[in-house]
Amino acid sequence: GMADFKKLQADWIMYLQTWDEHAVTAGRNDFVYATELMLPRLRARMAIENEALYAAALQTSAIALA
Repeated sequence: GMADFKKLQADWIMYLQTWDEHAVTAGRNDFVYATELMLPRLRARMAIENEALYAAALQTSAIALA
């Protein structure tokens, strides 16, 4: 729901603020680990959004079933 989205949004902002060029260079392994934790969460959220938008588009006849 919206709370999950807000948490992901806050975590993404923190991720971007934490992992600037210097931090990535200085802590490559930690950056890789943080990224491996973040990317599946982003993918999952995009899948949820895609399903919701696709369903809404079908309901409003913005798109038709193939």
